[in-house]
Amino acid sequence: MKDELVSTNPATGVLIESHTPDTAADINRKLDNSARAAEGWAATSVSERAGLLRAVAATLRADLDRHATAMVIEMGKPIAEARAEVEKCAFACDYFAEHAARFLGDESAASDSPRSYIAFEPLGTLLACMPWNFPYWQVFRCAAPALAAGNCIVLKHANNVTRCGRLIEEVFRAAGMETGVFALLAVPIAAVAGLIADPRVAAVSLTGSTAAGRSVGETAGRNLRSACSSWADRTRSSCSTTPTSIALPRSGRAHAFRTPDRAASRRSGSSSPTRSPARSRSALWCGHARSPSAILQTRRPRWARWRVPTCAKHSSVR
Repeated sequence: MKDELVSTNPATGVLIESHTPDTAADINRKLDNSARAAEGWAATSVSERAGLLRAVAATLRADLDRHATAMVIEMGKPIAEARAEVEKCAFACDYFAEHAARFLGDESAASDSPRSYIAFEPLGTLLACMPWNFPYWQVFRCAAPALAAGNCIVLKHANNVTRCGRLIEEVFRAAGMETGVFALLAVPIAAVAGLIADPRVAAVSLTGSTAAGRSVGETAGRNLRSACSSWADRTRSSCSTTPTSIALPRSGRAHAFRTPDRAASRRSGSSSPTRSPARSRSALWCGHARSPSAILQTRRPRWARWRVPTCAKHSSVR
């Protein structure tokens, strides 16, 4: 029993059900599936992703009462609030389906090159560590924009709402998502550090307590890795360095961009910028933190309310 994930009715204290945690083999299989799916999902068009997100919204609305009832039973949310939460999740899917193409479009960037732009590309597989109090919304506020941006999701939900996690996984499967694009990892809290350290996980998003944020931020900091290797491999002729992902508090911002060495030299005080091909770009990171819950991701600087993991690439054509 101690190794199981237990759901208890908070109103009565009665055991609802217990879930056997995923084994090491289960976790490895799901991460492998996600890693395989990530490349194909990133290559799909934004319009195709949008169509699947609309299908997710329709699937949620078609079985709204079942999902609302699961929240009522498993964590005690009033039925009216539970129904509203499901509808809010469906709205988020529709919203990003409608606006993703505009949000992810290339943006012109000022520089001393004839043409410069910022492109936003997927990171890969995102680990979403989500709490019990909004068991559907906290998942979808992360998953909808992340999936629209071309990332895959592996969900580690709060232990006491595992049933909700399984139902959410069913929604994505029923909507036609490929295996691995969204998957639930039924694991205890102790497994999170190992998941963050796994090279198949590109980023982690957390909503939780201050202590949880500190723990995830510390683990993420020990496992910094390339955030943009996928596009760096494709642009090796023009980019000699690869930005690295960093752990930032929730609602923080981090965006990677590249500038000519002339701009970098102005910041360092140097008067003779290097123009050799190997040093023609400098990788820079900016960050701002305002809240204790940790998140590891890169995102569009202008989005204040929606956190979308993407890699922001500044390219200059000479």
